[in-house]
Amino acid sequence: MKTLFITAIILLSFVSTYAQVNHLPLTGNVGIGTNDPKVSLDVNGITRSNGPVTFLGPGTSSETSGTNKRGLYLDNGLSTGWRLMTLVNANGTLFSIEGNGNVAIGTPNPAGYKLAVEGTIGARKVKVTQETWADFVFHPDYKLPSLQEVSLFVQHHKHLPGIPSEKEVKEKGLDLGEMNKLLLQKVEEQLLYIIELSQTVNELSRKTQQLEQKLSDLNGLKAK
Repeated sequence: MKTLFITAIILLSFVSTYAQVNHLPLTGNVGIGTNDPKVSLDVNGITRSNGPVTFLGPGTSSETSGTNKRGLYLDNGLSTGWRLMTLVNANGTLFSIEGNGNVAIGTPNPAGYKLAVEGTIGARKVKVTQETWADFVFHPDYKLPSLQEVSLFVQHHKHLPGIPSEKEVKEKGLDLGEMNKLLLQKVEEQLLYIIELSQTVNELSRKTQQLEQKLSDLNGLKAK
């Protein structure tokens, strides 16, 4: 027993000297690589685990309900150049959070987007907020392009006016909210064309009926 006690003292001295493991009896905090541990286990350096790691949030009344430090809490301080989190396997990077808050899934680089996903996203609903919408088409001061102007544009550019071309979509992708607005604009413009055509048809029908009535009257006069 005496030998084991001496051995433990020697090992503790060795660990404290070379691994810089410090224990503060008053607080119960343990520090590795630091002489002043601020939490239960304070490590100044990189830790590694070859097995599962489980994080359990405090979930007690000792924590205020408004805390944002429950569960896994990562803090880069003032640095935005280092990643907050990276998940990888043999296939590459699965998930990462950049220091500036950008998130990448299935790709190592979010490419400047707040969320970049390499793959298919499945969702029941997608809500996109818009600052503008296409109802300006119905405003009295809106200048509706003539059908002749639209026809000439389509013949020359091979796409509708105001709608991105195939080349632009391949190079820059699509803004779903903006594209829905543009498509609605075209639908509303088509409705205005239909209304104009309907008015023209009705006017032609009225004039045709008048001509038929005059022709009938003339035929009646001739018969007399």
